[in-house]
Amino acid sequence: VARILEVTPEMKRKMGVSSGMELLTLPHGQQLRMDLLERFQTMATMLAVNVLGCTGTTEERAALLHKIIQIAAELKTTMGNMFGFAAVMRALELPQVSRLEQTWTALRQRHTEGAILYEKTLRPFLKSLNDGRESCPLSSTTFPHVLPLVTLLEKSSTVGEGSEPWETAEAGVEVVMFHLAAARTIAQLGGIYHSNAEGRLQGKTWGLGLYTSFLPQSIIQFHDDISDSLTNLSFLPKRIIPLSL
Repeated sequence: VARILEVTPEMKRKMGVSSGMELLTLPHGQQLRMDLLERFQTMATMLAVNVLGCTGTTEERAALLHKIIQIAAELKTTMGNMFGFAAVMRALELPQVSRLEQTWTALRQRHTEGAILYEKTLRPFLKSLNDGRESCPLSSTTFPHVLPLVTLLEKSSTVGEGSEPWETAEAGVEVVMFHLAAARTIAQLGGIYHSNAEGRLQGKTWGLGLYTSFLPQSIIQFHDDISDSLTNLSFLPKRIIPLSL
């Protein structure tokens, strides 16, 4: 998303943008915004289904929660991927997961450092991002926190739990203005995010299976499969529109 892939310079000229980050902020970037919402929802659903579908003991489910919390921390700190970080956090905050009281109790007892990391660091940090009280450091960010902006621009298509920060009377307008101002900055920094991502991924190799699993058609197939087999889980979002990312 930090750049537009597989398009010619002429197509870029006609679209009037130099990066995918800039395209996100424009009216003709709607398809890209919808694709990101689709990917975000599917990533969160996949993790939630893994937790809810765990048939092991409470301790084993708590260990799985701990691993997911560690993934969130790595995405935030090591990779600088705020989009992935927000998706993992959304999975943990879904009511179907957060109300697993015995599992969360076991997490606090057996993986105390993970529970503290989640409650005292990760959750407050995400809330600060959503509320517009904190920004991502430019030098280490590979994918900025675009979810509030995308959600604002595509509110009619958003599927989520609860209200957004800007829907409260206390600070709604201030939050909206912060994210709209942040959009201008994001639009101008696509090249920097791209360079940061290349630096993080330098020297790493990916198997064909892992690469394929993140392609749009694989995500669509996964979403449809779990929707068919787990129709009793009411939090599963309906697919918005086909991915074209």
